[in-house]
Amino acid sequence: MCKIVVITGCMGSGKTKLLLEIANHQFNNNKERQYFIKPIIDIRHSNCIQSRDGIRKYANEFPINMKVIEYLEYIFEFKRNNIKTVYIDEAQFFDEWIVHFINELRLNNINVVVSGLDMDSNMKPFGYMGYLLCIADDIIKLNSKCKICNNKAGFSFKLNDNPSIISI
Repeated sequence: MCKIVVITGCMGSGKTKLLLEIANHQFNNNKERQYFIKPIIDIRHSNCIQSRDGIRKYANEFPINMKVIEYLEYIFEFKRNNIKTVYIDEAQFFDEWIVHFINELRLNNINVVVSGLDMDSNMKPFGYMGYLLCIADDIIKLNSKCKICNNKAGFSFKLNDNPSIISI
């Protein structure tokens, strides 16, 4: 049975680093074929997923919205190319299609490891991450350290006055 693993938490908690560590572990132990996805609006690192400590992996940039016929083509190609696990970073930026896409991957015997912010800076569910948490087989919730008091931090604090929820 294939699994959906969701890594979540606030900014700076190590979500991307853990996603990449899981991918490296799986590849080193099983030599499995993998595919990496990031949202096209994440412009911090071109064509790659990168952790804060510099670990990086090439990733395909996907649009934040996609039609069913488009993502079903990807699933067909994943199966044809024997992809065992799909890794998705910054999942909070994707529209509703991401939930259906990930469910379809599982139904097609492809594992999924996905990371993303669970809450925005207003402490409200971020995008469709809440739905992904509901369909996950395993959830890993990470915390960061508060830069003000050094205690454990469970949510992100916005440091700029940009009124948009998305502020990369």
